[in-house]
Amino acid sequence: MFPTLHALVPVLDAAYKYEMKGVMGALSTQLISRTSGEGKIGSGLMQQNPVWVYAKAKHLGLDEVASVAAKATLNIDITIQPRDNPDIANMPASWLWDLLALRPKQNRSRRVE
Repeated sequence: MFPTLHALVPVLDAAYKYEMKGVMGALSTQLISRTSGEGKIGSGLMQQNPVWVYAKAKHLGLDEVASVAAKATLNIDITIQPRDNPDIANMPASWLWDLLALRPKQNRSRRVE
């Protein structure tokens, strides 16, 4: 189990490069959810930086991770341009647009409930 997102991402990149689907699946699970040493399920490493995880997941074609990460960004101001993370800074505008479009949909579904 990886302690931080920064430790996991290089391994995820290598698993993608060498087409190690089983490893990518296990790492994806750790991004989304995580089990502690006591067996308790907690939030995944994605919570450390959901926008970065969203960009990385979209780049690697990890649709489930991208979807969960997109929802995790709803509490974050995504209009601020990060300068210290090229995965986010160089994210295609269409991916950012998808994140922005998710916000009104989320607000509408909250009103309906």
